[in-house]
Amino acid sequence: MYTYKDRADQRVDLFWKKDRAGIEPTHVIVAAFDNSQWLMTIHPDRGLEWPGGKAEPGETIEQAAVREVYEETGVTAGNLKFIADYVVHADPPFCKRVFAADILSVNEDIQLRETKGAAYLLESEWEKSKEKLSRHMSDEGMDRIRKKVLADERQRNN
Repeated sequence: MYTYKDRADQRVDLFWKKDRAGIEPTHVIVAAFDNSQWLMTIHPDRGLEWPGGKAEPGETIEQAAVREVYEETGVTAGNLKFIADYVVHADPPFCKRVFAADILSVNEDIQLRETKGAAYLLESEWEKSKEKLSRHMSDEGMDRIRKKVLADERQRNN
């Protein structure tokens, strides 16, 4: 487990093993990395961030991950891989399950909800693009998650 304070000064615990958080995940974040670039969504107020959101009633957390990516970007995500459980100690606390995913297909004609669609951010441009990222994407937990996805991707390709 890794604990830190986010930009809203709330304690966040990152659990690198599934179901260790002691709280059921109700939110998802999907970090899809393909061809040296990250799939991002363009939030109209916050900026660039990984797609994600809340699970709907009756939906598994995996189904929520695939649906949120599609609704926010038009991308069909697949081959979900658990990365971390991300517990925000707000009032009340909540857990986000973080997945890595493959990009299976793209629908350019989707009617988007809540976002301005997909954007792709080269890993080599990440540090130079911090002013475009939402504040949620620039905390140390997201940086650790990003590095874990990259390490897993390198290992998968070797």
